[in-house]
Amino acid sequence: MKSMEIVWNLVDQEHELYLDRHCSNCGKVVTFKDTLIRRHNANGKNIYRFAIYKCEKNHTWNRKLESYKTYQNHVRLYKELPREEDVKARIDVEEQLLNGYEFIEITIGCVHGHFRIDKVLSDRVKGWSRSLISMKIKEGLVKVNDEKVKRSTRISEGDLVVIALK
Repeated sequence: MKSMEIVWNLVDQEHELYLDRHCSNCGKVVTFKDTLIRRHNANGKNIYRFAIYKCEKNHTWNRKLESYKTYQNHVRLYKELPREEDVKARIDVEEQLLNGYEFIEITIGCVHGHFRIDKVLSDRVKGWSRSLISMKIKEGLVKVNDEKVKRSTRISEGDLVVIALK
């Protein structure tokens, strides 16, 4: 029985509602809350997208979310999160089957945001649709912490997700 082991860090940039950072107006580290207001600035060549955060005293801080080129379909320059190592961890099921793996064990590292098991697997497992993943979860071929789960189960830090490939 051959098993592959992976560690995933899950980061949802858009849903970091509270951030602790230094407020230059307050003069100390305070909690900033995302107002869920987005603004765009342009300098002629680039368009920048910002999230507006406010501290308890209503001081604002703008967090850069991403940049676009101003020509031809707004090509993205970069996106602040997820980090490169969070994006790389995609699994090709066909390749793992050819290599003789029967199980994939995924340890969930840090989790920033809310993630459903079916959504995460559909985003990171190449070759499987979300409906196929839902079917496999119902059949018990995908388990979290060695327990059968629903497709709407939320993933937490430290969870062990085991996928039976066959």
